[in-house]
Amino acid sequence: AKFPKALWAEYEPIVDEPPVAAAAATFGRNVKPLYRFAKAKRILSLDADFFHAESGSLYYAREFAKGRRVVSKNDEMNRLYVAESHLTLTGSMADHRLRLATSHMLALAAAIAGIIEPSTKSVLATYAQGADLNPKWVEECAKDLLAHRGECVIVAGAHLPVEAHVIVHGLNWALGNIGKTVDYVEIEKPSAASLGDLASAIKDGSVKTLVVLGGNPAYNAPADLDWLKLQASVPEVIRYGYYVDETSLVKTETTTQIAAAHYLESWGDARTADGTVVPVQPMILPLFDGLTELEVLARILGEPTTDPYTLVYQTVTALAGGDAEQAFRRFLHDGLLEGSAYPIATVK
Repeated sequence: AKFPKALWAEYEPIVDEPPVAAAAATFGRNVKPLYRFAKAKRILSLDADFFHAESGSLYYAREFAKGRRVVSKNDEMNRLYVAESHLTLTGSMADHRLRLATSHMLALAAAIAGIIEPSTKSVLATYAQGADLNPKWVEECAKDLLAHRGECVIVAGAHLPVEAHVIVHGLNWALGNIGKTVDYVEIEKPSAASLGDLASAIKDGSVKTLVVLGGNPAYNAPADLDWLKLQASVPEVIRYGYYVDETSLVKTETTTQIAAAHYLESWGDARTADGTVVPVQPMILPLFDGLTELEVLARILGEPTTDPYTLVYQTVTALAGGDAEQAFRRFLHDGLLEGSAYPIATVK
């Protein structure tokens, strides 16, 4: 609103968009899955290292551990099936582990779907062609999942194609897991432009000032964008980051480097996998007089207040309502803002 001609773009060198895109394609809504591993007696992971590499991994690891905790002689532990292309933390805990190339994960999902929902076998047959699968492993895994309808969960790695995620959504639905071991939460529709959109704008000559907040696109942007040449063509570049790195060293007409404060030197807030707002509190004052992202953005916008603590205080108290001081103290004490999680969605 302040700068209507400005373009806000976001980029991560690791692709994690397929799960959200697949959920939107499957249900026609902006939702994402949340897995309740503590409630699942049978778990199938398709190249998903949910202990370490997936979004919300710390929460998922703790939830999984609850299903492994034995208090009495009658308690049963969960059973974990893992198909993965290399050994991961999740795979090291598997009861049944299948070594399989990532390129064959879609075929595995299709093969399991053909057993659980035989009516889909002919439709998904093309996905299963040419894959080197262990038919005995596939059959036993599918049978175990069928024997635990509503008490199992299937999860696919974020890097897998959209088709694999759509099949997994369908399997969780067919097995009656939705609302039991899998919940879907409403999320905001992504509004940021992509790095490709930004590249196109630079090529068109419409970008006169480029502000790079963290990241290192000169090092890890897709090669076909030729980012070094693109960035060098922008008249003014303002680089905010921890280091003088590849992006900082690109020669332009005017380049300004702003030293970034480490997040452990900064006030801020963040959202967990389920949307709960949590605080980021500094452990020390900035060692090298760096600025936080909040300070940089507030100054660009001409905000009357640029102090990060005040900005976080204003944001949290506005969300919490009621007594501002008490709400903020509770936020810091509890480490989260109650009631800030994404709402659970009813999907069809």
